[in-house]
Amino acid sequence: MTSLSPINSTAQTALQLFQSAAPAATNATTGLAAPTGSNLLNFGSNSFSAKASEAMTRIAELTSVDPSRIAPTEARKVTKGGVTYFETAAMSREDLPEAIRDRVVSASSYTIETYEDVSDEEFQETVLKGLNELYADNSAYQKAVADGTLVIQRPEDVDGLVGWETYWVKYYDSNGNSFGGGLYAGNETTSEFYRARKAEGYGQASGMIQNLNFYAYWPGQDMEA
Repeated sequence: MTSLSPINSTAQTALQLFQSAAPAATNATTGLAAPTGSNLLNFGSNSFSAKASEAMTRIAELTSVDPSRIAPTEARKVTKGGVTYFETAAMSREDLPEAIRDRVVSASSYTIETYEDVSDEEFQETVLKGLNELYADNSAYQKAVADGTLVIQRPEDVDGLVGWETYWVKYYDSNGNSFGGGLYAGNETTSEFYRARKAEGYGQASGMIQNLNFYAYWPGQDMEA
């Protein structure tokens, strides 16, 4: 079985579209005039049948390139699928944050994606909803929610919490084409702050929910609320 490259596959599809759009050959040629001059490439003329026009439109769709998959030379704002994010200009491995520089896969260039900020109210609601799902079976967490002793914070506002940063990294090849990406989480659980609060008996959670970085803590099972 022969496999086709993406380019060859597109070409084959285009050929099939044209073949399906072409009228059946006949011997009746009387009264037909060959197109001349600019009419040869006048795609907007009425000389194309509806089926041929549909084939041309489909071919344009097959061969178009999504601009968001081309390495940006400057920072840009992208909206896809109803989600808006910000992407840095393409950079080398040496330009990446030190925390992830040795963790990313090999690529010619990289970008980092960040997401639009939300209000404090939306932040609290979104993170709480996610935590409720994650800790549905944790009795200490559930008690903290009921008692109002659960604390949810933006990690950048927590003094002493380090290593929490999470990065969305996008990879680009030597032709400037994107070939994937990865999420690189932080190592905040190894920080002195995190260990000290754990030793005091608190339950803790940190990371990213719906593209929002967060830190949360609540009294543990053996602590008095």
